[in-house]
Amino acid sequence: MKKDPSSITVEEAVAYMVNMDYIPEGFTLLEMLEAFSEEAEVEDENAPGDWTLKHRKDACISRYNLASLLLESLQHEVNQPENSMIVLADEISSKQRVTFDSVADWAVDRYGIGISARYVDKKLENARWEDVTIKIKDNKKIGYKIKKGRFTYKHFKDVGLMGKKMHKPNEKYNILMNFSLGKKFPPGNQAEDKYRKAIYEVGSVLKKLISLPDGPFYPFNQNDGWKPRFKLTSYLAEDDEYYRRDNFHISYDDSQKYK
Repeated sequence: MKKDPSSITVEEAVAYMVNMDYIPEGFTLLEMLEAFSEEAEVEDENAPGDWTLKHRKDACISRYNLASLLLESLQHEVNQPENSMIVLADEISSKQRVTFDSVADWAVDRYGIGISARYVDKKLENARWEDVTIKIKDNKKIGYKIKKGRFTYKHFKDVGLMGKKMHKPNEKYNILMNFSLGKKFPPGNQAEDKYRKAIYEVGSVLKKLISLPDGPFYPFNQNDGWKPRFKLTSYLAEDDEYYRRDNFHISYDDSQKYK
């Protein structure tokens, strides 16, 4: 059943309030925020005395705690709609949905948190990730097309695929390139915190490229990891010589930080 774009689940509403782009399918909002907190805690422990890492850790933990409290508060409102500003959406869904406008009013009234609907291109309203083809080119451009349409391209830096000093592509690029070569992500069979954070960041890149409402990956499973819901190709995948090299692999180095 098609979802009403003016409605939202409780978890999606709180994701807006804590500025989370989307929740990868198969995980909860709190599980994703926990992944950020866990990584920040590990980095802080590995570099004692670095106040920037300590502040980052504290901020990630505070964000997790804020989301937990907001979820509890909003769910309480949903459970007592007769005495609440929250308006339940008039639709049948596997998860209870509420109107976006009522959540936005509630967030401002109760917590001074302003949220607004994210822009969705009218031309993409009926598109699905399964209709999308994404291509990575060797001139630092990435593009998409829907079905048999024409490709629309953006530069890596405009979608978050370049390192901080813009000298070379970053780890999100490496993950996408491996996907284009049919490689599995993550390499093991566990969705560890660092990998959940990484797939979220790659998904955010793709949503900057094409603003579809749902997540771009199928739910994680131990055999396949995360698999794209879209077709993905690259200049390496289209090069027969590279593609035939079964041992060709761009490493995922979660410890590498581009400066």
